[in-house]
Amino acid sequence: FDFIEQGGVKGEYGNNRYVLQKLINTLNTMGGGTIYIPEGIYYFERASDNADYCIKVQSNVSICGAGRGRTILKCGRNEDTTLYTLFWNCDQGITKTNMRFENFTVDMSDMANNTTPYNHKGKAFYIQGNTNSVYRDLELIGTPSTALGVDFLNNVIIDNVDCDTCGRLWTPNYTNSQGNIIEGPGGAGIGIGTGFLPVENVKVVNCTCRKCGHFGIFFEHQGLFGTGSELSKGVIISNNIVTDSRCYGIGIRGGYNYTVLGNQVYGCVKDGIFLNSGENGTEPNNGHLLDLVNINITGNTCTNNGFNGITIDGSSKVNGVKINGNLIAENKKYGIALGDRNLNNRSRNNISVTNNTVINNSSDIYIDELFIPSTRLYNNDINNNKCSASKIKLGSNGLSVNKSICYFSPFTLENIITMKLPQNIGETKCIYSLRDITYKTDNKVVGYSINVTADYKLEISTCTDNGIAPVKYTS
Repeated sequence: FDFIEQGGVKGEYGNNRYVLQKLINTLNTMGGGTIYIPEGIYYFERASDNADYCIKVQSNVSICGAGRGRTILKCGRNEDTTLYTLFWNCDQGITKTNMRFENFTVDMSDMANNTTPYNHKGKAFYIQGNTNSVYRDLELIGTPSTALGVDFLNNVIIDNVDCDTCGRLWTPNYTNSQGNIIEGPGGAGIGIGTGFLPVENVKVVNCTCRKCGHFGIFFEHQGLFGTGSELSKGVIISNNIVTDSRCYGIGIRGGYNYTVLGNQVYGCVKDGIFLNSGENGTEPNNGHLLDLVNINITGNTCTNNGFNGITIDGSSKVNGVKINGNLIAENKKYGIALGDRNLNNRSRNNISVTNNTVINNSSDIYIDELFIPSTRLYNNDINNNKCSASKIKLGSNGLSVNKSICYFSPFTLENIITMKLPQNIGETKCIYSLRDITYKTDNKVVGYSINVTADYKLEISTCTDNGIAPVKYTS
């Protein structure tokens, strides 16, 4: 169907909502089809029988425009303070399938400019339960809430979606039902809830999120709220650009088998890539669903963020996380932080930090006490960071490990190394493997020797080279 031929009107408010909804319902009863909306600006008001939304989507019905910036769907007026969603499906337990949304712009920058409290209703898309569908070549502008809020997806591709200044009513301080002030929820560019379907495979690729609220791209297991009971498995977040978010860049809260590959994340107020679950050190609802398991963070560029380049933290289990081959530079706190928020009370296992370039940050790598026994650092280029102490900051209790092997091999130390052993080591057996270390001083490379003394002091001594006198460091 051609939207104009069926009664759609350009350039003014009118019956556009009624016409589009009727076409969707008709095609659905016919077994499916595509609605083409030609070039132009079209205005849509909320439904008369439901103040929360404008258009209810249906299975097997697709909506395609003439291109981003050419077909423009506008919602809201400056004087209207009520939030509503353009495309909606939140029927409990009803999953929509075989839909495409392609080649158009949704502009909600005129909606509720006089309203300051955040709520979740002002979205371009608010769809819960969706399979075998595509969101491609979309431009989403100025949504008061999350722009693309699509939950419980399987075999869904989100490709080349541009979110600009979305989640604009998000606030960093939010008073919850208990009266506590917490970090405000919602307000992402692309926000995806997980944990309802037995299989949830999703690709978010080639997207751009600029100046969004809480996150640019965010996956969150709804077990945190007692909704989802399935493990979230099989997600690829690749080749996206996330810049100038008002909080975090890319976030994952609970997930199994996630790949975060080749993204550019820069200029965010807090962390570039942020993986966590739980708050205030307590185990969240359905805690095992919020675990971070088999997470591959590879080939990303995280620069000039206000906190850390990459952070992993939270109250749930972390097992099998690979941070590999990332460029992490000019962040205002740590390049990589494992446990920086001190919310830990569950196990960490099989953490690998390899082949990263960590340069010109305010500090380099932070690893807290729970991450240390299970973290392997290998072949990272760590230099020219602004901290004055050791190149690896190892938490308040130093190398507090029990029957574990810590690998630091190889990496470059500059100026000084400080490693503190536990003061009351007792019968604990600790093995420290420091191999292939290069120590630099005055641009000259020297060798090293290592000794653990009878009273468990660690000695690292430089060897003479080119007339440089030996120097011993003991802790």
